[in-house]
Amino acid sequence: MVVATKKEILSWQQNKAGSLYLIHGYLSALFCCVPATEAKSWFAQLMCNSIIPEDTRENPDDSMPRMLESLVQHTALSAEDQDRLWWMLLPEENTPLGQQTQALTEWCGGFIDGCAAHWPDPRVSLQDDEQEMLGDLQTIAHLNTNEEDEDAMNHLVEVIEYTRLAVRSLFYALQAYSSTDP
Repeated sequence: MVVATKKEILSWQQNKAGSLYLIHGYLSALFCCVPATEAKSWFAQLMCNSIIPEDTRENPDDSMPRMLESLVQHTALSAEDQDRLWWMLLPEENTPLGQQTQALTEWCGGFIDGCAAHWPDPRVSLQDDEQEMLGDLQTIAHLNTNEEDEDAMNHLVEVIEYTRLAVRSLFYALQAYSSTDP
C-alpha cells in the first residue's frame, strides 16, 4: 500500500464527514500508551471491524483504508523519530485560524480519549510536569477563539509547538513505563 502524503490526507479529509484530526489524536495516544507493534495491530483490527464500512472494504476506489493506513504509518514514523517533535495531522498554515483551532482541539480531544482508553496501568503515575502537560492538553481540547489577528495566529503556533513537545514527553514517560513493566 502506498502511503499518502499529508496533503493527500488533508484533501481527503475535506470531503468526508468524520474528523481525521480526532482519529489521529487518538492514534497518537495509542502509540504513546502501548508498544508500537501492539498499536499497529490494534488499529488494524479496529479498521477491519468498525472504522471502515463493510461495503467499502473491498472497493479499490475508496481511499478511506489508504488514508487511515497512512495515518498509522506517519504516526509510527513519528514515534520512531525521537529527535523530532511529535508529528500532528493539522491543516496547512494558510487555513483560516478558526479551522486550525478547531482541528487542534479535535486532535487534543482524541489524544485525551485515547489516553483514557489505553492507559497502560492504573498504577502508572507521571511526574508532576508530565501530569501538568496532560492537563494542558485537556485544556487545549476545549480551546476556542474567534480572533483572526496576527497575535492569535502566533499564539496558536506556540500552542501547537507546546502540544508536540508535550506529546513527545508523554511518549517517553509512558514508553519507559511499558519497557520496565514485568
